[in-house]
Formats: sequence, C-alpha cells, structure tokens
Amino acid sequence: MQDGIVASSESAHISNLIRFADNPESFDNFNILSRCDVDFLRMYPTIATRVCRLSIESNDSIRGLPLMRNVRSLQWIWEQADASRCACTADLALILRSLPSIEVADFRVDVAGTMTVHQAFACLSTKLKCLRIGFPSRAPVEVVSEHCPYLPSLTDLVIHEGQSFDIGAFVAYSVAPGAPNLNSIAFPSTVTWDELSVALTSAAGRIEYVILNKFRGMGTHDGRREATLIRLHRITLDVTHAPRNDLGDLWNEAATFILQFITRFQPLALHTVEINILAEDVIRMYEVGGYSWSVFTERQGDTHSQEWHEWLTSLLSHLGIFIRLRLNIYTPSVMSDVDTRALSSAKRVAVEYLGNRRLCIVDISV
Repeated sequence: MQDGIVASSESAHISNLIRFADNPESFDNFNILSRCDVDFLRMYPTIATRVCRLSIESNDSIRGLPLMRNVRSLQWIWEQADASRCACTADLALILRSLPSIEVADFRVDVAGTMTVHQAFACLSTKLKCLRIGFPSRAPVEVVSEHCPYLPSLTDLVIHEGQSFDIGAFVAYSVAPGAPNLNSIAFPSTVTWDELSVALTSAAGRIEYVILNKFRGMGTHDGRREATLIRLHRITLDVTHAPRNDLGDLWNEAATFILQFITRFQPLALHTVEINILAEDVIRMYEVGGYSWSVFTERQGDTHSQEWHEWLTSLLSHLGIFIRLRLNIYTPSVMSDVDTRALSSAKRVAVEYLGNRRLCIVDISV
C-alpha cells in the first residue's frame, strides 16, 4: 500500500515537471528529491543544460545524472546517521563528474570517513571557488590519504556547524595542499586551538581572512608560536548566536582569544578585527550600563558590569596602534522608535571613547 502511494506521488511530481518542460527558463533552479527527478533530466537534456543552480536533498544514492555543463552552484544535503546508508565515494564522484563548471559547492553530507570526500573531491570542477562542507548527523572517521584533490581556483572554505571531526587534519590533508589560492577559512564553534593551528599552518602563506562562526570562546593555548600568517589582514568573531545571559564572559573570551591568536600566529599584515553582534545585544548593553555601554554578565539575577571604555581600551592597547576594531551590528529592517533611538545613541557613545580611527561601527540589515 505504502509503495503504491509513493509511486503515485512520484508520478504526479513528474507530470507536474513535464507541464513546464516547454519553458526551459523555469528550470534555472532545479531540486532533486528522488530518482524520478534524475529521470526527468535525462528525458529532457535541453532542460538539463539550462540549470544553473542545483539542489539535491535525498538520503538515497542518486546515480545517472546527465551532463549539466551550466550548473554553477550545487547544494547537497544527505543526512544519514546510519553508517551503512551514508554516502560513499561513488555516490559523490558520479554526481560531481556530471557538473564540470560548478563554482560554489555546499555539502551537508554524512559519510563514514573523511576519505570518502577526499577521494570524491578529485572529481570537483577545477573552477570551484567556494567550498562549504559539514557532517550533520554523524562524525566521520579521519583517514588520511596521500593524494590531495587539485582545486586551483578555490579561495574560500567554510566548515559548517555539525558533528565534530578533526578539522585541522581535514584542511591540512584534504584541501590546503591542492588549493594554492585558498585565502579564507570559516571555522565552526566546535574548532579547538589545536585544530585551528594545524589548519592555518597548512596554508600559512596564503590565508588572508579567518572567521570564527558562533564563537563561544576557546580557552587558553599552550603558548607555542606557529607559522606566521604573513598575509592575514582580517579576523572575524561572530557572537550573534551567543546565549543572552553571558555576554560579559563572551566579550572577555573574545579579547583573550584575539590577543592569544596574535601571539601565536604573529599576523604581520593584520589591520582589522571584526565582531559581529546583534542590535538587541548592543541596546541591552547600552541600557544596562545606565545609557553608557557596559560589558556585563548576568547570573541568577545579579549583574556584574565592566565599563565599555575599560574593555575597549584594554584590548586595543594590546593590539597596537595599527589594528582597528570593527563592530558589525546586525539590525532588523523594522525596529520600534524606542529601540532605533537607543541603538543610535549606543553607537554614538561607543565611538566617543576612541573616535573613528580605531573603532568602526557598521550596520548590516537583516
């Protein structure tokens, strides 16, 4: 009975696609949810060559994809905690061989081991510029291979939030050696000091920009100095997902991390440290400080505040005169008049302590 329902649903889906087959412009974006979508593309090769952005959402093997020369962007989701049903090298490689022109690839695919993606990436387009990858349901076993994929055009690597794995080894053995133009890496909240060190050291002469997403602090490191990041000019800490009750701890963790990062990697060209923060947190810090910025911590109803200018002055005095702090404030497109006025005042007060030369505040609409 269930098989009959599925078959009927797939038949209706194909019929709906066929209705628009005479209008190829409707298929610039195409979603593959099952084998029947692949069959449709094979039936209509003109449409297959029209697709520019391809999305695959399936926990089953998708084989037989026709050649799709115009696809520039790929998003692939395969969430499967069962190791016996994870994606294998052939599943990934056979699809990637059919997409010779992709420039942006976003994988949220569960695999048994990193060797799977390592081998499959050999089939990635040499035009690939941005690679985003994460493992949503299970942590892959780290298996190192000698032959690294060749990704000559890759500039940006993003490691998604998801299951923890050895990020350092993955970057050092599966990406960096074959990516001579890699200059930007975004790390998830799970990254450790050791993983960060291994990853950045593997591309030390190339990295220009480092991002720490969902930053929650990384503790202290052992004081070792790593390879100098001679081209790094910007680092960003994103605290937009931080719990609302520990902002004071988080700001102090941010200051500690920044100073230790500079000590460890000696980024000679660093000129900007960015912190991404929500407008609601800016307003709250401003109001908690009695309409003067305050870095605060709240626990069990108690509020412990540190004056904004104290935190700011302490950090920037250690950074040196050539490094600028930039606050990216993520601001809703619609805010109450009260919040709008409070945010405007908060930004003005924040700059008053140091002026625009050392501190820059930028609104980013969301």
